[in-house]
Amino acid sequence: MFLINKVVFVLNIIAALLLLGSYLSPSSNPQYLWPFSFLGLGYIILLVVNLVFIAYWLVQAKLYLFISLGAIVLGFSHTGKFFQLQGRTKSASDTTIKVISFNIQNFDERHNGLNPYPEFFEFIKEEQPDIVCLQEFNRWVGITSKTVAIEELKNAMGAKFSYVVRSDTGNDLIIASKYKILGKKGIKFTKYKSTNNAMWADIVIGKDTVRVINVHFQSFLLNKVKLEELESKDKAIESSKNIIKRLRDGFKNRVPQVDTVAKEIEASPYPVILCGDFNDTPMSYTYDELTDKLKDSFIECGAGFASTYTGPYPSFRIDYILHNPQMRAYNYKRGKTYGSDHRVIQAEIALH
Repeated sequence: MFLINKVVFVLNIIAALLLLGSYLSPSSNPQYLWPFSFLGLGYIILLVVNLVFIAYWLVQAKLYLFISLGAIVLGFSHTGKFFQLQGRTKSASDTTIKVISFNIQNFDERHNGLNPYPEFFEFIKEEQPDIVCLQEFNRWVGITSKTVAIEELKNAMGAKFSYVVRSDTGNDLIIASKYKILGKKGIKFTKYKSTNNAMWADIVIGKDTVRVINVHFQSFLLNKVKLEELESKDKAIESSKNIIKRLRDGFKNRVPQVDTVAKEIEASPYPVILCGDFNDTPMSYTYDELTDKLKDSFIECGAGFASTYTGPYPSFRIDYILHNPQMRAYNYKRGKTYGSDHRVIQAEIALH
């Protein structure tokens, strides 16, 4: 038993150090310190592993439990980014706007003979959001071959105004609004030949003007890695290296994109609501930079676990609705996928 405990002790030290390393991920620029980004990506796994070590030493009645306990306590503030006990709720009012954000992945299930558009637009009709931000949106493909999705969306939410930014790949961004769009701008990420982009629209709401920013940051492109190759001994090492490279490139390529949007936030003459698919977790440089001046609606009023990605790889929270500190968020909800590999999210934002 002594030998086993010695091995467990060494493994426990390693796990605790890795967990501590993950706390450095948000403040580490991936272009120079990308290994910390991997640790941030694995934060939840590292947290669970350290909890297992605590349980092991409790059974053994050993003080070694404080190795992992200390590491967890030092970064306990990060847990709220992934889990909230109780959300803040409030009835809608004249000063509250309902915002929906969703990466619809071009409703990919259409390729399988399915059409999620009717169900999604019914959801929009029921929720009656004031502002909708969509990523990977094909504005031309509607419920039927004779309809146009952008018009169906506006009809469902009763909106008169919209702004679309086209992508070279057809993965468009859109902001649709019940309120007048005063100004607008498309932001194309040119570095690293990215097909991702961002946009903003200045929206007049009563006596207030709000800048709504919609973003779609660089993904890891893991969907291009075939899972079956990992089951082959001959290709497992090669495929693993490919995954690591894609993760590293994703971390690094997002940096200039995030910096560009951060400058837009800084330069905005109006309060900001930021929506979109960050393709990064709350333990990341991306999230840390953008929440430097904005609040996270999930932390403000969410409840439970809020993972938004539902693809073939581990589930993460990578979709967000952020807002200026003087605003308050209520009634955060995470909805269905409607054929996408993301979940729709929504929150009600009080402007004052």
